[in-house]
Amino acid sequence: MKETSKHRTRGAASPTGSRRLSAFQKQTQALDLRLGGASWRKIADAVGYVDGSGAHKAVMAALEKLPIEAATKVRKMELERLDRLMMGMWPKAVNGDEKASNQCLQIMIARARYLGLFAPQNVKIGMNPVELFFANLPADIADALRANLARSIPGGNSPIPPEGDRAEALSPIPQ
Repeated sequence: MKETSKHRTRGAASPTGSRRLSAFQKQTQALDLRLGGASWRKIADAVGYVDGSGAHKAVMAALEKLPIEAATKVRKMELERLDRLMMGMWPKAVNGDEKASNQCLQIMIARARYLGLFAPQNVKIGMNPVELFFANLPADIADALRANLARSIPGGNSPIPPEGDRAEALSPIPQ
C-alpha cells in the first residue's frame, strides 16, 4: 500500500490526528453540558450529534477517558439527579398513579445501569434484572413497586412474587 503526504492508507489512526482530536473535543463539550444539567437532546443540538443517543454515547466515551475520580464524581451527580426525580414521583406512584409508576420504573432502570446492576458479573443466574433491583430495596418499597407494576400490566392483577419468572409477568426491558 502506498502512502501519500495527506492520507495514511494503513495502520491505526493517529491518537493525535485531527479527526480524533475533534471527536475528543466534542465528547468533552458534551460531558461539560451534561454536567451543567443539559438534556441529551440539547447536548446533541449544541454539539452537532444527530440525536440524543449520539450525545449519550459521546458522554459515556468521555467518561471512559476521565480519571476514575472524575468519572465517579459525574456518576454520583447523575445518581443524585435520579434520586431527586424519584423523590418527586414516588408519592404519586405509591398512591396508584400509573404514569408516575412507569416513570419511577424508568428511573430505577437508569439508576441500575449507572450502578452496573445489569453487568453480567452482578447478575445472579435465575434472577431477572428487575428482581435484582428489588432485592436491594427495603421490602415494603419493593412490595409496593411489585404491586404497582402488576397493576400496570394487562392481566397482571396480582403482585409479582419475588421468585417469579419475569417472562410470565413482564415484557422485556428496553435496552
